[in-house]
Amino acid sequence: MTNQLQNISRVPLLIGEDFEWGLAMRMDSTDRFPYNMSLGAINGKYELIEQMGAEVGRQCKRLGVHVNYAPVVDVNININNPVINFRSYGEDKNLVAQKGLAYMKGLQSQNIIATAKHFPGHGDTDVDSHKDLPIIPHSKERLKNIEFVPFQKLIDNGLAGVMTSHLDVPVYETKPGLAATFSKSILTDLLKNEMGFTGLTFTDAMDMQGAVKNFPKGEALVEALLAGNDVLETFEDVPSAFEAVLRSVKSGKISMKMLDEKVKKILKAKYWVGLSDFKPIEIENLIHDLNTPKSDFLNHQFAEGMITLIKNEDNVIPIKNLTSKIAVISIDAIGETPFQTMCKNYTTVDVFSLPPNDSISLVKWVDSLKNYDFIITALHLKEVRASAKYSLNKYNLQSLKMLSTLKNNLLCVLGNVYSIPKIDQLENFKAIAVGYQNTSYTENALAQAIFGGITFQGSLPVTLNEKYKLGDGLISDDLNRISYGIPEQVGMDGAILSSKIDSLVNLGLAEKAFPGAVVQVIKDGRTVYQKAYGFHTYEQALANAPIAQIKYETGIKTDAMDQFTPAVTKKIEGSNQAEIAGLVKVDDVYDFASVTKISTSALALLQLTSEGKFDINKTFSTYVPSLANSNKADLVFKDMLTHRSGLKAWIPFWRNAVDTITTVNKALLVNPELDTAFIYLVKKPSFFKRLFGKKTTRTIQIIESVDSIKGLWEQCLLPNTITWKPNIFSPKATPIFSIEINENLWMNQNYLHQIFNEIKESPVNKQQGYVYSDLHYYYYPQMIKSITGSDFDTYLKQTYKKIGANSLTFNPKKQHDLEKIVPTEYDSLFRGQLIHGFVHDEGAAMLDGVSGHAGLFGNANDLSKLMLLYLQKGSYGGERFFKSEIMDEFTAYQFKEENNRRGIAFDKASFDPKVENAPRLSSPESYGHSGYTGTFTWIDPKANLLYVFFANRVYPTRNNSKISDLNIRTRIGDAIYQSMKE
Repeated sequence: MTNQLQNISRVPLLIGEDFEWGLAMRMDSTDRFPYNMSLGAINGKYELIEQMGAEVGRQCKRLGVHVNYAPVVDVNININNPVINFRSYGEDKNLVAQKGLAYMKGLQSQNIIATAKHFPGHGDTDVDSHKDLPIIPHSKERLKNIEFVPFQKLIDNGLAGVMTSHLDVPVYETKPGLAATFSKSILTDLLKNEMGFTGLTFTDAMDMQGAVKNFPKGEALVEALLAGNDVLETFEDVPSAFEAVLRSVKSGKISMKMLDEKVKKILKAKYWVGLSDFKPIEIENLIHDLNTPKSDFLNHQFAEGMITLIKNEDNVIPIKNLTSKIAVISIDAIGETPFQTMCKNYTTVDVFSLPPNDSISLVKWVDSLKNYDFIITALHLKEVRASAKYSLNKYNLQSLKMLSTLKNNLLCVLGNVYSIPKIDQLENFKAIAVGYQNTSYTENALAQAIFGGITFQGSLPVTLNEKYKLGDGLISDDLNRISYGIPEQVGMDGAILSSKIDSLVNLGLAEKAFPGAVVQVIKDGRTVYQKAYGFHTYEQALANAPIAQIKYETGIKTDAMDQFTPAVTKKIEGSNQAEIAGLVKVDDVYDFASVTKISTSALALLQLTSEGKFDINKTFSTYVPSLANSNKADLVFKDMLTHRSGLKAWIPFWRNAVDTITTVNKALLVNPELDTAFIYLVKKPSFFKRLFGKKTTRTIQIIESVDSIKGLWEQCLLPNTITWKPNIFSPKATPIFSIEINENLWMNQNYLHQIFNEIKESPVNKQQGYVYSDLHYYYYPQMIKSITGSDFDTYLKQTYKKIGANSLTFNPKKQHDLEKIVPTEYDSLFRGQLIHGFVHDEGAAMLDGVSGHAGLFGNANDLSKLMLLYLQKGSYGGERFFKSEIMDEFTAYQFKEENNRRGIAFDKASFDPKVENAPRLSSPESYGHSGYTGTFTWIDPKANLLYVFFANRVYPTRNNSKISDLNIRTRIGDAIYQSMKE
């Protein structure tokens, strides 16, 4: 449209628009910034508001707009103000001046004309000037000390534009009913001569009844020019306006000198904004260019800075005990809200959504809600205008009244702060937090602060009542829990990070290294990247088309004061992924494989070592007495945990349960050609026996053959030949066959003794050097139980629950829906089916799914919490779980002189540059582990960084090494480092 207007004009047009909180105030498909009242709640951080002004200015320039009718610098002293209200920075004149100045500086740094409004000050009115003429009854001294302060501050610092207001100010204009817009004494004598303003003066909209009701048609425009205005804004009848001005010039009412002065000022302004070198706006990539990472960064920073805690009895916020039973209720919300989703990131919560105009549903829930330890209530108020009662009505007020009777009820108001005094029984809420407006940014920030991921730091920009006054705001405790944001908040380049990770994961998908994946990156305790890719299986991927995503949030348009058409709030966060079968989601549950070692065994040893109950320098038999008389009695834990003890690499326990003779005989029947591959014992009879008809015999040597001929056993071991030794497996459960391998295979519980006996009797070769072995980890569940008195799973979950990592579990089908669990391999031999909901590792499967080396399942977010606990050296959520010096010991190279790369249980970067087991750019202090199924996590204390990568690379077969061949997992780590700014 700007191109069309400029094209038909002989002289480049000076185009202005009302973008107080950014382009989204008037336009769809653009980012929106907070209202001024929200920014008013932020303590300090004026540089961010200046950056916002610069960003809005850049967007204006990209759009072909040269004048932004902002900032609003009215001091909103009147709580009943229907026009300014949330558009003001607040009621403190100095804060309004400082924040308005910051916005002005940002805009004008981009050569966009900032227009401070509404002079001489619209903050203390209770009449809507769109409909009538408000009266300002104050003295000159009062106006100079309050209303004029922000305007003078901006004028003194080079303000380019002022917008006048349709206000009756009797102390400066003696003519009754004459608005400031038409007052020479106000605009010329006061604004220009006394206050020193030399920029462009704009009228407010000339279609507002407060402006034009006392003038004949067209005359208001003439009087506005005579009073001192340079630009007339928004009038309905352009031809009549032109004729009225022309008549006044011809009659001499408007002198040519005055007209020339105004024209010169406008031409100078056009030159300053760059219209002397006018070029049409490029339409290509316009939406992309208008929606930038900078806007996203600022919105995150603003939201975290403005959320305000005004009540917090007994320091109930942040919630410290994540094992509490918590309900999260969103009032006036349809479906799960971003607020509820963010709460779920911290721990298990039950969510309830109460749609608009519905309080009946809550009646049904109230009794059950009494059983919760905490009730977190989020009030989602769509409308911010006083005329719309801030969206408060009999339904949501009745709901709040009911909820206020419950114990430990925390209220979060996501809407205009002036709505708070209109809520009954405020005193009954244990805590009250203010979000100022209903956006995904404020929803996410509030939820994080409630759970101690970030802190409340805002303060009230206005006085609400006798109890909640200007400047009130409590600083909440920082519990050093995981927080969520974007890369730019921690000094990373989000564009580089996302493009590099996307390209690497998409390479893996294209090469069929895995059907789907999840990546989560945490820097400085903040999750800055959390994304799911692909599908659980290749078949599901083929059945579904690619999914488009939209990142911007449309918000509402009824917040613009001259927009009276009701609108429906709509947030666009992305596509509806939940309906697509098999689509990977960030909270899907994966089989950790060997990442189990550092998520279970290492955790237990760290805690027990810190408590003095375990010593890595003691022997195996010290904690496992059953090994006292074995060749493993004197093996030292430190050696076993660094894979240098001489233990055998592995034992194929399930294969040892196969009846070899029967299986081979079946294979020979199925494939007679195998006969030539076997070793036979040939016995020739003696001469006399041959004489009596005795023939030469050939006896197949089955055991010798399968032990010595490479690949022969695999040729015999087929789905239709495999036969188990008797009394080991059963197709159904019984009191004896109680260990579930899968739905159709149950193991004799007594066979556990055989498994551990095989480990006990296995050879030890202390001269073999570094050999990766899982065998000692099989004993850890019983060892931990012996030390602590608790089952391994129970002991670990005490910690998992405290940090909110509730998805972490053995035997996931008991806790998670099957569609949330990502399948691994199709096992045609041992289990005869797709492994889905059961552990992939055969040894762990035979231990009833619980082992120290494999068997743990969970989602990336919860594993990230555990890894953050490690990165923070044992501290999380305000609690210490183990000593920091013990963590340092476990994650250091133990036998560097031997080129052994291991820490205690943790893997570390290899000394051999050809071995890419870790990101090349990681520091020597870094550590982590990989998993056979495709999982990986890496932690770097020097960079204060960690990341988690999940993929089911073994689907449908383990004979797929592309994830390692392509070095996907470690290259993602390097991409993360490359996104970190110097």
